[in-house]
Formats: sequence, structure tokens, C-alpha cells
Amino acid sequence: MARVLLLFALISGDTRVYSGEILNTQAFHTNSDFEIISSMLIQGDSRAVFKVLTDYEKLAEISDIVLDTAKVTKNLSLKEGPIRVRINTRTCVLMFCFKARIVEDVEVTGDMTIKADIVPELSDFKADQIIIQVQDYPEGKTHVKFESRFTPDFWISPIIGPKIVKHKAIKTTTNTIFQIEKLINDE
Repeated sequence: MARVLLLFALISGDTRVYSGEILNTQAFHTNSDFEIISSMLIQGDSRAVFKVLTDYEKLAEISDIVLDTAKVTKNLSLKEGPIRVRINTRTCVLMFCFKARIVEDVEVTGDMTIKADIVPELSDFKADQIIIQVQDYPEGKTHVKFESRFTPDFWISPIIGPKIVKHKAIKTTTNTIFQIEKLINDE
């Protein structure tokens, strides 16, 4: 994994070496429901990582599938209650690309645990829940556990869909680790 991140750093022109890594990524498929569980280590302070993950207007900077985001509610912070966030995404599989809109209510449900529930009538998904846990880890690293359960409102092949979803999850997670480390180390 370190070689993949090093190669990514060299291709992007960034000469710093980032030491984040994916510990585990799993994708499950039942009927039309998908579940992704990913565990990763990010080099950097857990509070800084949490701050990046909760800057909803800048999620496009850390994820290669996010086109743009915006807060829909007037809340200034999560302390005032859930924040409604609109996320426009674009994902490509082989030569096929599609866009999806996600509107979700985001809240903090514990010390550095983020929970997001989809608003199905405003989204291209029938159901979705994301839980992100950010925890301190030895040697100046942060452990991030990401769980997502979703039901798309569009067809995904049950034969190759789970493999594609897992492949995309690993690729997106790798990029996200690199981008978060870059953001927190540039501050």
C-alpha cells in the first residue's frame, strides 16, 4: 500500500511521502442493498482529521468522486443539531460514468463519531447511512473506521456490482487518505 501512495504522490507532483494505509475494506451485497466497511490509518492528529471530515463544503477536496457540496441548513455547526448537506457525485466504471445526488442529515453522535442519514426524497438513493469513527492511534496517526449502508435508486448488476463497488471503495479510500494527509500537513 505504501508503494501505491508513493506512486500517487510522484504522479501528482507532490514530493512528500504520506504514510496512510488501508487496513481493511469489505463490500457486501444483499438484494439491492450494499454495505462498505473500511478501516484506515492516516498520518496526523485525530482532531485535524475530524476537522477535515466535517468541513462539508470542502469534501470535493478529499474525494475524487465528489463534484461539489453545500450546506442546506442554516446551522453554523454540528453543536446546533444535524446539518443537511447536498453532495453531487460522479463515478466512472470502465467507460461508463454516472452522476448521483445525495442529500443527508449529518450529526456528531459521540466523541469524533460522524453519522449521516440520507434524505431519500431528495437523493438518488432509497436508503443510506454512513458512520465515521475517528480515533487516536499510536505514533501520531489517526484510525478512521468508515461504514456505509446504501440502496441505490438505480440498477447495479448483482453479478459484478459488488466487485466494482469494492474496487471503487478501495480506490476512493486511497485517494481520500492522501488528500486528508495533504490538507492537514499543509495547514
